[in-house]
Amino acid sequence: MLTPGGFGFFPGYVAADYISMAGGNTPSGNPNRCTVKHRDGTVERGQEVVIRRGDVIVVPRTIKDTIIGDMSALHIVVSLATVYLTYLATL
Repeated sequence: MLTPGGFGFFPGYVAADYISMAGGNTPSGNPNRCTVKHRDGTVERGQEVVIRRGDVIVVPRTIKDTIIGDMSALHIVVSLATVYLTYLATL
């Protein structure tokens, strides 16, 4: 979410509505895997979960962003080449 924080409670709103209120999704976030943590300790998944007062919405990072982050293709190639050359030097 671009501007996370606390928002007023609106009965009938779903997680997707609150994600939109927070400025929408970032390129590194995956709203399809969002979780809603209710005050009673239960957890529901998905954008269509109806929000209750006091709920917390968590939008996790995408798997690609978790593994690669903001590395460029060149950075990945150089990193792999460095590991391979280090391996060759130890032989």
